[in-house]
Amino acid sequence: MTPNESSRHDWRRVGGAVVVFALAYLAIASSTTLWDRDEPRFARAAVEMLQGGDWLVPHFNGELRLHKPSGVYWPMAASIHLFGIHEVAVRLPSILGMLIAGIATYGIGCLITTRNAAWWAMVMFLSAGLVIYMGTASTADGQLIGMMTLATWMGIDCVLKKPRWSRFIVMALALAAALLIKGPVGLIAWLSVLLMACFVPGARRCGRIWAGLVFSLIVSCALFAWWAIPADAATNGQFFSEGFKEHVLQRGTTAREGHGGEGWQYFALLPIYIPVIIGCFSPWIIHLPAGFSALVRKHIGTPATRILLWCWMLPAFVIFSLYATKLPHYVLPIFPALALLCAMTMQAHADDQLSEKDRDWLRGGIWFFGPVAVGAIVTLGGLGWFIGWTDFAWRGLIVAVVLAVMMFIAVRHQLAERLHRASTTLLTGLLIILALVMSFVMPVVERDVKIGPQLAAAIRARCPQPVPVVWYGYAEPSFVFYLDQPVDMPIRDLPISKHADITNWISQPGPSVLVIARKYLSAIEAEVGPLDLEPIVERSAINYSSGAAPMSVVVLGRNLPEFQASH
Repeated sequence: MTPNESSRHDWRRVGGAVVVFALAYLAIASSTTLWDRDEPRFARAAVEMLQGGDWLVPHFNGELRLHKPSGVYWPMAASIHLFGIHEVAVRLPSILGMLIAGIATYGIGCLITTRNAAWWAMVMFLSAGLVIYMGTASTADGQLIGMMTLATWMGIDCVLKKPRWSRFIVMALALAAALLIKGPVGLIAWLSVLLMACFVPGARRCGRIWAGLVFSLIVSCALFAWWAIPADAATNGQFFSEGFKEHVLQRGTTAREGHGGEGWQYFALLPIYIPVIIGCFSPWIIHLPAGFSALVRKHIGTPATRILLWCWMLPAFVIFSLYATKLPHYVLPIFPALALLCAMTMQAHADDQLSEKDRDWLRGGIWFFGPVAVGAIVTLGGLGWFIGWTDFAWRGLIVAVVLAVMMFIAVRHQLAERLHRASTTLLTGLLIILALVMSFVMPVVERDVKIGPQLAAAIRARCPQPVPVVWYGYAEPSFVFYLDQPVDMPIRDLPISKHADITNWISQPGPSVLVIARKYLSAIEAEVGPLDLEPIVERSAINYSSGAAPMSVVVLGRNLPEFQASH
């Protein structure tokens, strides 16, 4: 095979893998409604941005949403404009972002290892558990990781090869996009490349690299400021105080929303991202211990590539380990590097470059992968039976059996050091399990757990034309998204401490709908008697977003037009 034919074959393999994962991600995105609470907040803010025409400042349910910069909503709003208001449209930017990250992982792999190992790194990254989850969610992280990995690719290309301004321009634009998607965290990619330029032999003496790094930083920050300054002015400084001071600086010093800890808990949680990586990088955690063993013992790559990997992984890992607020997806930026480390270890094993100690860790990878797989098997196979959820129980058991078979075969191959067979088993089994879960398990979860879309559908069926809606003791963002009220008719919240607000609301003229938790309705009716309202629907489900016990929600109508009842 000639070099040109080999190159075309490699890119066909890459294109085929990208298509497979694009279809898999789209299938996942289309098989579930939005998960409370982050997904519908992002999605609804994009809808209100499109419908309200305010592209500078995002809103959710008629109120300012200043947690993230507006850039994360622009691709979602564009997708909604093209494809309509539904799950796939709002999740599409995350899917594209993760695919870009996968392609960038392959591009970096081609710079530091063989094309075959680069292909496996791309596949491992795109099939890691947390990557699949965040890559099919309508949140910021899929887009962010795509831009950060693209910027890292351009930086590594300039560090290892002749620096080119075209690369620094792409790097600057990718960093600007990362800043507009999630703020200063996007600059961690720039920090990683800066460290590479400092420590890779020969790079620190190249003036063009330093000029390019300064250029990319200035241009990306200037493009961010082009949005941030007017947005902060439009909100009278709230964007800076809430979006930056509260959700960036204060998250670093104070545990927010129960994520992380303070005092002795802060120190106890410093190593938390080690078990997070073990669980969330599965199934490829099976190769990772040997990868770090070979990296530390200098049995993979060249001195330059080993420095690159350390400079890529350490900044994000250290920064977020020191952060007081801790969430699993904070370490996603290092997942492409972890995938490359695993793939390079496979390649080093094939080339007989690993030491006996490395091979011990290779076989010992089953002690990291095994507990994760067993935990998933026990959860899928036993959860339904344990809580009496019969429909889920036998479906989950079938998926658990398939997972157990995959685990058994993969572990046998791993112990025999047949790494490519183990990896192929894991990849094939993962795709089969995803297909089973999406087609077999998720319909039951949608029916029995996620009531927001069901409540919204019942209201739209009763009231084809929008009417004012209030809620009392139930305020899930998915309900806001699926009800899709006009932007000038947000859902109004009635304080749960004031039962008198309900009686005042009942006495008002005009049509309206009340969405109320059953426990509060029962308490109110015990005080004032039955409410003179039209029952529309009642649904019960596990309130999974808050970890609470099962809850029941009732929808009642006030003065609804009779002619709409037929709908």
